[in-house]
Amino acid sequence: MYKSDIASPGSRTVDNIPNPDHLLDRPAAGMPRPTTPAALAAVGDSYESSILELPQEVMIGILLLLQPLDVASCRQVCRDWASICSTPILEYSTLLTRTGMMNGPAPHTSITRRLAALEGYHQAWNAARLSLCHGLPLPGDYRYDHLHFSETLVPIVHDSQLKLFSLPSAHRHVGFRAMSLDLKPFALRPQFCATDIPQGLLLIAGFLPSNSRILQCHILSLSALPTACYDGRATVPVLRVTTNFLFARTLQLNVCGDLLGWMWKGHSCKLKIHNWKTGELLWSFTHPHLEISFVFLDQSSVMVARHETLVLDVYTVVSREPAAPASARLISFSLPPLAEDASMSVKTLKSQVPPPEVDGGALFEADPQFSVLAVSFTITAPRTSTDLADSTDSEEYILITPLAALLAHVHRETPDTSREAVDHEQTIPWEHWGTSSSRLLHMLPGAGLWKSAHISALGSKCAVASYRPFLPLVLDVFIFDVHPFADGTDDDREELAGFIRTAPVMHGSRTLLNPLRNELPYRVWHKEVAYDDIIDFPSRPWTDPSFVALLNDGLVVANCSRSDMGLTILHTFSV
Repeated sequence: MYKSDIASPGSRTVDNIPNPDHLLDRPAAGMPRPTTPAALAAVGDSYESSILELPQEVMIGILLLLQPLDVASCRQVCRDWASICSTPILEYSTLLTRTGMMNGPAPHTSITRRLAALEGYHQAWNAARLSLCHGLPLPGDYRYDHLHFSETLVPIVHDSQLKLFSLPSAHRHVGFRAMSLDLKPFALRPQFCATDIPQGLLLIAGFLPSNSRILQCHILSLSALPTACYDGRATVPVLRVTTNFLFARTLQLNVCGDLLGWMWKGHSCKLKIHNWKTGELLWSFTHPHLEISFVFLDQSSVMVARHETLVLDVYTVVSREPAAPASARLISFSLPPLAEDASMSVKTLKSQVPPPEVDGGALFEADPQFSVLAVSFTITAPRTSTDLADSTDSEEYILITPLAALLAHVHRETPDTSREAVDHEQTIPWEHWGTSSSRLLHMLPGAGLWKSAHISALGSKCAVASYRPFLPLVLDVFIFDVHPFADGTDDDREELAGFIRTAPVMHGSRTLLNPLRNELPYRVWHKEVAYDDIIDFPSRPWTDPSFVALLNDGLVVANCSRSDMGLTILHTFSV
């Protein structure tokens, strides 16, 4: 069955529903409809029409317009409804929504096979275990550098070779992808890598070995690899800045449509948003002392979090018109209200809309409409007891919320961008956006060494890492799937015991106002890996050689051995 044979959960229409008669073993139930005037006169007023008299393809088309909970309710009506709701096409559509996926473009694959593959894919996230990534195209001695990155291709540097790879998925019919590039022609010491597979982009940022005050970002053609070739669409293929700090470091590099965001830290933290095709600087932001983090919400909106703040700021970037300055209109989202005398420190933002498959062979894909934003923050409040050495209480939190909930406010509150460019400020209270559409995670004290820079979000999934504070060193990774139709179970909640606290209504917090509603459904998978060697895990993200990264079909965890900084320890799993 083809992609057009079934609509995704976000775009279901009756026109997209095929005739599913071959999937049903019995005719539609119900009283035969009178078809002649004599028959109608014979039954008179005793005839009552039934929805089950509709053609089966129409019935299924109607049910496909419903959400999973509604289909489950219909299944309880009677045996005939239960039979129709149990057809593979309805079960497949329902499972797509429950797992945050949408139908893929792979041709000539029946609904029955797609359903079996999706069930196996969903179960594989629970069964998969982290292990050393044997079989990957990496040097056997593990002496290579791993770069921080965005998107779904993992970058590894060995000597002067940049190697990019993604994980395969037998359930989705997606194969292993590997690419390489010789970095010698660029005379660059790379620090960060970003890819955009649909646009065929490869971005590499780093500083010059000859002058460590100069940072460069090279805009290359991903589709041209292994040939080193700048992207022909970029008018300025190399962006360059001179910093006031020796060995300034790129913290983030992201691309979304025509927008390129580049953030680095020297004596101050700076963010610049460019149009990568024209080289035009659309907007810049500088914070003199504190850290900042940013994510693109869509192709015109960027969210920025300052280190000491109670709000998340969204800037809608407006392209520069002739003889007019670039501008950004501001909307702020208030974070959860704090207890008296408490203060908040936002650590990092993570969000990534999953890219579509470009080879057309996937049975199903992550649905972009379920993509989430993850925000990690610390709240500190004075202790009530004065006989303790530490005079403050500190609590770690991660907030997960759908991008759609934020964008609904952004597009509603942002004025028409065609008007004369002026700054526009609007603050959305927590009660209006976060109360009913978020999931708040409380990192329990003493459960582990939480590193807020080491969260990762892709589509509807968010990974959170914690190191246990004793030897042998064990890394715990919790992968949350958070969206309105997630089907978490009591077993999922047992996985969190002792590590993370979350509940529909959260009480007892010393730093947040109580109670807090926590209504966004979730499910969670727990992974762990034990390290024989002591790994290096600094607290500052711009010097941190470690990362935890979600990919389309698995997870990658990278660490460096403290005894030998040339030894990279890379663990993965794929589904």
